[in-house]
Amino acid sequence: MDSIGFLIVTLIVTIIGCVGLALFFMGYLATLATAFGNKHWYWGVAIFLFGLLAIPYCFSHREITEWPRGLIIKGAIMILIAAMAMAVGLHNRMLWMPAP
Repeated sequence: MDSIGFLIVTLIVTIIGCVGLALFFMGYLATLATAFGNKHWYWGVAIFLFGLLAIPYCFSHREITEWPRGLIIKGAIMILIAAMAMAVGLHNRMLWMPAP
């Protein structure tokens, strides 16, 4: 693969990771708003301080967090795909531009 191919693959993987991170963050914000909106104050403060607590909140309150849970799951899947692609590419030295 030539250097343009390396750049394109790296760009696509980076975009996938960034979109996944944005989806995860929007799901976090929606979960935070849902927790405070439903007067689950302890959950809201805990989610605000420790962001990853949005995941157990979404799964323990399935009936009120359908949309945020979907965003968090889709974002996490995209982040994992990008991280695995980067790890494989770095291991095989495929995502670095070859030396001229």
